[in-house]
Amino acid sequence: MSDSKLTKGIIIGAAVGGLLSLYDRPTRTQLVRNLKKTGSSAGYYLRNPSDAVRNIRECYEKAAGALSSGAESALEIMDQVQSTLENVSKLDDDNK
Repeated sequence: MSDSKLTKGIIIGAAVGGLLSLYDRPTRTQLVRNLKKTGSSAGYYLRNPSDAVRNIRECYEKAAGALSSGAESALEIMDQVQSTLENVSKLDDDNK
């Protein structure tokens, strides 16, 4: 029950905050400009769905490449840490 009140409170607070922020003229102007820009982009992609699919595919490939590169870097670092720990362990065994 309290989760429902919390969620409603957050939503109402966000709505009220958004409405109050529109009191500022530059904010309203920017909102209208961004809505027009978004509507124009949506209209373009509705008329040219193949461009939308191509752009999504390019973004996916970039993200997948970055993730793969990051994973490879992390594995290389783990290998370096492991070899360093092995060297330290050998030095510790030799000193005993």
